Amino acid sequence: MADTTLLQMRNIHYSYGGYQALRGVDLDIRSGEIHALVGEHRAGKSTLMRILGGNLVPQRGDIVLKGRSVQFYSPQDAMSRGIGMVYQSIMVIPSLNAIENIYSGRMPGAWLGYRRYGHMLTESRKLLKELGQEFDLLTPLSELSVAQQQMVEVARILAISPDILILDEISNRMKDEELVHLFRILEDFRKAGKSIIYITQNFDEIFELADRVTVLQDGYRKSTETVAELDRMRLYRLAFDAVLETPGTQSRGVPEEERQLLALRRYSHSLIEDLPVGVMIFDREGMVYQANHSAAGILETEPSFLIGRTLGDFSLSEDRLINDEIRTTLSNRGKGAWEGVSIGRAKFVKARILPLHDEDFSYLGALLTLEDASLSASVKEYLTEAEKHQYTAELAAGVAHEVNNPLGIINNYLELLKLKERDDDDLIKLDKIQKEIRRITEIVGSLLSFSRLPRKNEAVVSLVELLDEVLLLLGHRFAEKRIKLEKRFQTDPALTKGDENRLKQVFINLLMNSLEAVLDEGRIAVDISKAGEFLRVRVSDNGHGIPLDLEESVFQPFFTTKLTKTNTGLGLSICDHIIKAHGGTLSYESTPGEWTSFDVLLPRTSRPSAQERV
Repeated sequence: MADTTLLQMRNIHYSYGGYQALRGVDLDIRSGEIHALVGEHRAGKSTLMRILGGNLVPQRGDIVLKGRSVQFYSPQDAMSRGIGMVYQSIMVIPSLNAIENIYSGRMPGAWLGYRRYGHMLTESRKLLKELGQEFDLLTPLSELSVAQQQMVEVARILAISPDILILDEISNRMKDEELVHLFRILEDFRKAGKSIIYITQNFDEIFELADRVTVLQDGYRKSTETVAELDRMRLYRLAFDAVLETPGTQSRGVPEEERQLLALRRYSHSLIEDLPVGVMIFDREGMVYQANHSAAGILETEPSFLIGRTLGDFSLSEDRLINDEIRTTLSNRGKGAWEGVSIGRAKFVKARILPLHDEDFSYLGALLTLEDASLSASVKEYLTEAEKHQYTAELAAGVAHEVNNPLGIINNYLELLKLKERDDDDLIKLDKIQKEIRRITEIVGSLLSFSRLPRKNEAVVSLVELLDEVLLLLGHRFAEKRIKLEKRFQTDPALTKGDENRLKQVFINLLMNSLEAVLDEGRIAVDISKAGEFLRVRVSDNGHGIPLDLEESVFQPFFTTKLTKTNTGLGLSICDHIIKAHGGTLSYESTPGEWTSFDVLLPRTSRPSAQERV
């Protein structure tokens, strides 16, 4: 996949009357990639794409296409610049046939006659055959099925060979064999260096097709990630968190909630099976037709025991009142929530029943979620992972020690070579080699600093030197995303007292959070300044910001919105604990969709005198 940025949408805002659909969304599209766009109903996906497709004009924000600032005022304007969109609702003209729809707006003049029309027939038949469709192209579309009309619309956009193809949740109306043909064409598009934006709620399609995925929620961009590095469950929780949240944490209406549950119901059996939350799905008659291992584990049985049974055939809780309430809610096709109840082996469970409806609001069944809210499993998992990271760090330190020795030998030989008579060009080359060797040595030295034994007494730490070391370690990450780093150190050497390694870990974590929040060519700033008796270190970025509904959760233990499988950050809760242990504070400010700034305040100190050091 090419790494050239084809499209940049920056700080896009759009409102429908008093409803804010987009609140400062950023989006980057690279040449030759399939970029998935996912989120709950009314997250802003279709609005963002309708702006890109020329149907809406943003009320604020910028669009840069192929390095030039652009503004689209109509779909024809967008198509003329290489952007084609297949909409969620079919946009064909039913009274026209397939050929006339495919060439709508591009019909030849009458003087070309039947000869040109024959060419259009041949090309249309070829396009539709590639999509797995063979029918009479002269038949008005009103006489064709909805799926066939959908394929004609896809063919119409493919016929203009756009640089960016937008597909807005079109797979819902397609059969599996039709999707196979479409996916093959999308892969050919990608190989040709063209880009596809694929809006979907089907995670199987994301992991099968996409190179990257952007998650939107409530008009904000929550994250943009490489699909190959994603943790499937975290992506699901971030995109559709309403299904797994406790009651009262959102103000969304019932219809949206049920659409989210429909997305869960449509989702594959494997995902439900992998959920850490217990899930049981009941049919119209109240019988269990799917139960995952998490639910069966809480009830201390096997999923096969639950399938085909009703709640009257087994007991959820020893508390008869809770059992009766849940059964009554299910039989009344209602919804309900219980927190802190004892179910099966779990002593503190968050249980929730939600009805499932189709698009016509016909009752399909119900979903029961059981979440074991005790922290014991999470704490055990966290400590196990921490132990693994400790061993990994020790191994890395050992390798770093081994690397240092040959680096020193190489440097000595370079010095000997420079002593011999050489021309200026040779000396310049040797100096460059020696400079790079020194840089490698500095990086290895930075790694070794993590392997030092903790000091019994606090030491004086220079925040300037510490942050220079951290930025050196993360230099390759900044280069990969072409980040614009602004380093403003207003006080030198900015001394504080504390544990150098623990402070270093805090700043690495804050900078990694910023790196994950910004898109390519984003901006990250690191400032050091005096604040009375304290030193202030500010790490700020122009990433997606922190949504308002997460403000109270940011410093909670085990809270994370990171999606990657290799998420090894400390977490802001532990960072906050480390800074408080040093007599300081950790706080943040954020405007969702625009920027975030974390402030670390640490007590100032001075270098100890020679007598004090003795």
